[in-house]
Amino acid sequence: MFIKREKLAIITAVYLLLLQLTVHAQTINDWENPQLVSQNTMPPHAHLIPYGDEKQALQKGSSPFIQSLDGTWKFTLVNTVAERPIEFYKNNFDTRQWKDIKVPANWQTEGFDKFIFTDVEYPIKPNPPYVPTDFNPVGSYKRNFTVPATWSGNNIFIHLGAVNSFFYIWINGKYVGLSKDSKTPAEFDITKFVQKGQNTVSIQVFRFSDGTYLEGQDMWKLSGIERSVYLIARPVLSVYDFFINAALDDAYKDGLLSVDVSMNTAPVAATGFVEIKLLDNENKTILQQQQPLANKSSYHFAATIPSVRQWNAEHPELYSLLIN
Repeated sequence: MFIKREKLAIITAVYLLLLQLTVHAQTINDWENPQLVSQNTMPPHAHLIPYGDEKQALQKGSSPFIQSLDGTWKFTLVNTVAERPIEFYKNNFDTRQWKDIKVPANWQTEGFDKFIFTDVEYPIKPNPPYVPTDFNPVGSYKRNFTVPATWSGNNIFIHLGAVNSFFYIWINGKYVGLSKDSKTPAEFDITKFVQKGQNTVSIQVFRFSDGTYLEGQDMWKLSGIERSVYLIARPVLSVYDFFINAALDDAYKDGLLSVDVSMNTAPVAATGFVEIKLLDNENKTILQQQQPLANKSSYHFAATIPSVRQWNAEHPELYSLLIN
């Protein structure tokens, strides 16, 4: 069987067109893609606040390396994804007609959108991983901030304690990433995005996403930036994570302390040390250990605390541990 070249060319063109249409039809929205839980977020780690020195850390007050972004943001809400402002993250976008909203807060408690309470059923018609197109409110947030001059030379991160249920984030008009972990923190490295002087942060939050299907329990289904937002400055080489295990020996008398410290990178030619220091409730040092920095990112410490003061509900004895 023979086919003229002209017909073969037409058949090929039609096949390619159908292939393109098929690929287009299979395009998956980020908010309906269970394979995409987050994008460009930092790996999860234990909660830690950097301080300038031991005295500041023990006072547990405000840190010079933390800047809160809580407060009043500019805000607008639409009822569908199709209506959301597409280029609001650009620095020249005019938000003067937008409303003000408090952060952190659910936008429903601030007078936007409607409250939904469900028990065993979902707040939307189940069709995982898809969510409604006729009602999926999208809130757009924007505000300015200034990076302290004293942070020069540090890595800068933005920490979002909880955003429900899916969000994108931009800094100074540039895309940073996304997250669906609506009840856990999301942290992004924004060092390369920030600049001297005034900066802008823009966040777009979707009420429903494929993550909504993980939250089908007896609760109010609310939306927005639910927990605090703040900036963090950390040295180029810094502690990134730690794990502490405090146990008792077989006689329930001495304490067994195990501490694992992870640095944000493995230093190649750094001098100095990693240190842990354990203090009692009078801030008296009862244990101090150091390990020299080496070409590795993980450090393990272990010690026995003789006649340790044991914690119980009637006498909650606590120790303080400093990691440097």
